[in-house]
Amino acid sequence: AHHSWRGEMNSWFEYAEDGDSAKDPQELTDQIERIQQLMEEEIARLPGEDPRRLLLGGFSQGVALVVEAAITFRSKTSPLLLLRGA
Repeated sequence: AHHSWRGEMNSWFEYAEDGDSAKDPQELTDQIERIQQLMEEEIARLPGEDPRRLLLGGFSQGVALVVEAAITFRSKTSPLLLLRGA
């Protein structure tokens, strides 16, 4: 739970009062779509536009988002670099 933090923080999404879920599920969807758009742009720059050459990384909240973005993406990507996931 995230009950102890009361200050301003930089995050991908805002937690609900319970500290264990997103306050606004649409915010999660918007962020995943944002990541997938970035993935599309970066894949277009890769040799052969091969999505398997794209490295995705995430830290904390970013772990959950990058995993969801990868598994719901139009094609298989690899690898994932995941640190301190929720």
